[in-house]
This record gives sequence, structure tokens and C-alpha cells, in this order.
Amino acid sequence: MTRSAPIPIACTLTAEQAGDRLGEVRALAEAALTALRREGTTLELRFAGAPGVEDAVSDLAGREAECCAFLDLAVRVEGDEVVLSVSGPPDAGPVLDAFAASALEGQDARDTASSRPSPTAAPSTPPSRSVSPKRS
Repeated sequence: MTRSAPIPIACTLTAEQAGDRLGEVRALAEAALTALRREGTTLELRFAGAPGVEDAVSDLAGREAECCAFLDLAVRVEGDEVVLSVSGPPDAGPVLDAFAASALEGQDARDTASSRPSPTAAPSTPPSRSVSPKRS
């Protein structure tokens, strides 16, 4: 019985491209992330099933599978959520951590934006009054 060699933990993206990819994760999370769970070497991200979200998550997963062959990515729909599962060998922990951190940054940005007070109108200027000169 032959044993296949493990796939090395290597990404084909440049540092700039990897930063852009994590920016995509952050933006997608800001738009639709509902939950994130990490157990061991598996990260699960749940997104609201709004129009276009399943396509966006599937596209991201497909492109990530191309550059990071050591990861197993799966997209499924559960009820009204789109679920992205990302898993890998034990050495893939830092990659999963980066994904999770970017997703949480996006969720935090959304939560911060939604908790800001709405802008209020500038106080109105009191109506001007004419002052009659005093007569002596």
C-alpha cells in the first residue's frame, strides 16, 4: 500500500494578493456573516442567505481552493444560511486564524456601523427678530 505525501502548506498568492483575498473575506463577512465557529482544524462561517451571497461564497471558495490546495473547502446551504467550511492539516492553523480574524473584522465593522447614532440635523437657527431702537 502506497501512502500519498501530504500536500505542503503553501499558497500561490503573493503577499499583496493574499491581503486582497483576506479583504474579500472581510467584506463578505461585513455584508452577511451571521456566525463563525472554529473547532480544531475546521473553521465554519455562516452567512445570511441574501441574494448573491451563495454565489459570492462559492466563488471565494473556488478561488481559495486553487491557491491553497492544502485546504478543503465546502459550501452548502442550510435553511436560510450559506455555510462555508474550511479545514486543513494541523499546520494550517495560521491560515484558518487569518480567515477567522478577517471575518471577525468584517462582522465588527458591520456591528459598529449599525450601532452608531444616526446623524442629527444641525440645530436650527432661531428666527431673527427685529429690534426697534429705543426712543428716549
